[in-house]
This record gives sequence, structure tokens and C-alpha cells, in this order.
Amino acid sequence: EPFILQPSYDIGVDIGMNMSLPCVSYGFPRPQTFWYKKDDSLETNKRAKIGEDGTLFIRDLQVEDEGTYVCVVENQFGKEEVSAYLRITGIVRPVIAFSNPEINVVKGSHTAITCQILIGNSPPTIRC
Repeated sequence: EPFILQPSYDIGVDIGMNMSLPCVSYGFPRPQTFWYKKDDSLETNKRAKIGEDGTLFIRDLQVEDEGTYVCVVENQFGKEEVSAYLRITGIVRPVIAFSNPEINVVKGSHTAITCQILIGNSPPTIRC
């Protein structure tokens, strides 16, 4: 029956940084390792990879990466699983530069209103 030697743990990581969640397992035959997020299988892509030892690596963390990750190790004799919560930290609320609140426009003409974000690291949604 497989078992997890080095389980994952809850972790907080700043947005834009890289992180790893260990899931080192042992068993004979060697167990397969699967990762899930919120009951969905985790697709490996340019940012998310699973190492040979079962460790999950995610680079350039984004807000949507926050959540519970579950590692499952399994072979024909059984399975074991552990979970860990990834909290995204270091999010800075956007600060908008002061601009003239009045704009004179000739009726029927076009104008543009600019909005400059001074700081902030999570792309804001702009509504007009």
C-alpha cells in the first residue's frame, strides 16, 4: 500500500512568485501521483508542473491559483491523499493617479479619459 513520506502543508506565497508543494511517496509498485484543485484534475502547463518525486511546482502565481490542492498517490494496493491550502499574499490594492475631474467636450466630438494606475499588482477591472 502506498504512503506519503513528505506531505504538503498550507502555505502563503506572494503573487508573481514561484511555489512548490511536496508530495513524496513510497510504495511497491511505485505509486502514481495525481494533483487536483477544488475537485478538478490539475492540468500541467507552462506554469504548473509535477516533478518526478510528485512535488507540484507553479510559477508566476496568480490570484486564481489560490485554493486547496490535493495530492493523491495510488497503486493497485491502495491510495493515500493529503491536501494543502495555497493562499496568495502580497496583493497591493491599485492606486489611481489624480486627474482633472472636469473635462470640457464639444457636443458630437470624441474624447478620451485616461486612468493611470500608480501601484498595484493584480490587474484591476475598469468600468466606465
